[in-house]
Amino acid sequence: MLEIITTKLNARVPVTIMHLKGNLDAAGSDIFDSYTQEVIAEGANDVLVDLNGVTFISSAGVRSLHRLFYQLHPEGSEEYRRILDEGVRKGIYKASHMKLRAPVSRVTDPLRVMGVDLYMDILNVDEKEAVKSF
Repeated sequence: MLEIITTKLNARVPVTIMHLKGNLDAAGSDIFDSYTQEVIAEGANDVLVDLNGVTFISSAGVRSLHRLFYQLHPEGSEEYRRILDEGVRKGIYKASHMKLRAPVSRVTDPLRVMGVDLYMDILNVDEKEAVKSF
């Protein structure tokens, strides 16, 4: 079962930190999706997803991270999405409102295989340094 604890820190901008513990699989992604809806409804604009406590991630978990990415980059028009997708494919776009922190290698490998590192920073620094990167 996935557990999520949220904290907030201020750097240049307020950052919501989601500390995940457990598996981000099909069941965990449902929990994550519900939780992210609440976090966004509460006004979060910049989110650091701390994956240090995640022991396994499935394709459903990666899809949930991708959904959160699009929710935090709401420019949303089809033209924007086309430009965004093109930038991701070319490797010239990185998410400005969402970053991932400290995944274990068992989680990092699937993220890289699925191309998440092409559009999202995966930071292997302490929490304060990660927050400063926003």
